[in-house]
Amino acid sequence: MFGKAKRRTAVCWGTIVQNGRQGGSGTISVIVEFQANGVVYRFEEPLHMRCSAIKLGPIPIGQRWTPVLEHTNRGAAVVVCYDPADPTNAKMRDNVGGITVD
Repeated sequence: MFGKAKRRTAVCWGTIVQNGRQGGSGTISVIVEFQANGVVYRFEEPLHMRCSAIKLGPIPIGQRWTPVLEHTNRGAAVVVCYDPADPTNAKMRDNVGGITVD
């Protein structure tokens, strides 16, 4: 896991081409498209979420889950880190956090 992350030294801009629940897992994911060495690549990545309390005065009554990324709409620009030797090994730079929600 960590070895692959160390090799993602190249950085470029990508575009979200699809968002929502992908596959049968129910996880909220985005599909990102980017270009490296004149070739267009796509990858899917689950969105990491941030949790905040919904309160009625001082009393917590629920939770609100929002994506860590500010913009997740189709067409939004994101920063992509990828391995120059293997551009299929790519991740969004700013999609960091420990929680993904089903």
